[in-house]
Amino acid sequence: MEYDVFICHASEEKTTVVVPLAKALNDAGIRVWLDEEKIGWGDSVTKEINDGLAKSKFVVVVLSAAFMKKKWPAKEMNAVLNKEIASDITCALPLIVGDSSDKKIILETYPLLADKHYKEWSPSDIGTIVGALKAMLSRYA
Repeated sequence: MEYDVFICHASEEKTTVVVPLAKALNDAGIRVWLDEEKIGWGDSVTKEINDGLAKSKFVVVVLSAAFMKKKWPAKEMNAVLNKEIASDITCALPLIVGDSSDKKIILETYPLLADKHYKEWSPSDIGTIVGALKAMLSRYA
C-alpha cells in the first residue's frame, strides 16, 4: 500500500478537523492521502479518489452533521465498508465530530458503523487518535 490512511470527510470539516489531523499524522510518519494534496487542477476527481482509496490501508471517516448531508463522502465510506465486508479486514475507522445528539443521529443513520469502536474528535485528543492509528498500523503490518 502506498498510503497508511485516507481521510474521508465533508469539506466543512477541512479546516477544523482534517488539516490538523493530517498534519499530526504526517508529523508522526504516517502516510496520508488527502484530497487537497493529491487532486491537481484538471485531474479526474473520481479517478484520484478511487486510486487513493485503493492504495490506503485505512480510511478515517470523519462523521459529522455536514458529512450526513453530502453524497460524495458517503460514497467513499460505502466503498470502504464494502471492501471491509468483502475482505473481513478492518479498514474503516470512524471519527465522530459533534455533540452527543450528533453522535446518536450518525450511528442511527449508518447502522453498519454502529457496532464499530469509534473515536470522538477533540483537538486536545489528537495525540490519542494518532497513537491509535499507529497501533492499528502495527497490528496489521
